[in-house]
Amino acid sequence: MGESIRVGETLTDELIPKPTQVCPRPYHKTGELRVYSATILSGLAMKETPDWSDSLLHEYYDSLVIDGVNAERNFSTVAPCDPLDPLDYWRFYDPQYLGVVKKRLDLIKERDLTEIVCVHPYRMGISDDQARWLIRELKGYLPNIIFEAMNEPYPHEQDRNRRIVETLLAEGIPRAHIQVQYVECGAWGDMMEELDLKGKCLVSSHWMGSMETVNDIFSGGTAQTILSWGMFCGSNDGPDKLLKSKGLNFWHNAQAGLDNRRPDNGQLSDITGWLLSHNGAGYEMLSASGYQSSAFPSMNDVIAVGKAERTAMAVG
Repeated sequence: MGESIRVGETLTDELIPKPTQVCPRPYHKTGELRVYSATILSGLAMKETPDWSDSLLHEYYDSLVIDGVNAERNFSTVAPCDPLDPLDYWRFYDPQYLGVVKKRLDLIKERDLTEIVCVHPYRMGISDDQARWLIRELKGYLPNIIFEAMNEPYPHEQDRNRRIVETLLAEGIPRAHIQVQYVECGAWGDMMEELDLKGKCLVSSHWMGSMETVNDIFSGGTAQTILSWGMFCGSNDGPDKLLKSKGLNFWHNAQAGLDNRRPDNGQLSDITGWLLSHNGAGYEMLSASGYQSSAFPSMNDVIAVGKAERTAMAVG
């Protein structure tokens, strides 16, 4: 299990066990992403707890390799006191931040896995200078890192989304290592065209819930069809997975006060195909069942809980 250290400490290089095997299908060689993230928001920046320790983290990353997935996704950091997440995180202004994040990225790179880092933090702002600083500090982990600009941006946030993408390009990040989430507005389509992203970057969609621009010419009417189904396009994780196991095939959007029906496999395939054919070169197949479907288990529990899902993703 590795040597124990005090909560809040970071392992030294000598104490980190080296991997016994590396990912046989890394994204930078296959162009394929199979993403599993065990923590709710950011295992990359999360402060250690007695049950989630850097002394055991290598075992979690080894399990990703063994089970056949090749990537995880995390926010760069998380706002303090988020009501959905009782955990605590290192933030940009903490002197420990970069040391902790880079130590964990070292584990990713050693195993030839891929880390998807959402540059914009969860529920807190980031300045242009901070975004540039973060990208410059982490781009040395290429080809084992993908930068996502923003998480679930709304149409009114598209300008911010674009500025982060422009910063990524200015810093020399290859388009194949840039991920943008689908925003249902004409400005997003303009960005894809004008920054030469179509067919070259990664595109993801966690959900589609706005009717603001369903008739936008960029969507060609397809988005209107998807939205009329009331689709949630993403992973079957956490509470939603529990609902589905009980035959309740919907996702409750509390913010909008709506129950959006889950897509069946055929509809999800159609949505994914449309995103690929119209927008990007890849699609994020994301799951995060480990912490989201349990009451914050130990590291070993996280590894055990997610094994069936990871192995299914690996062959799916």
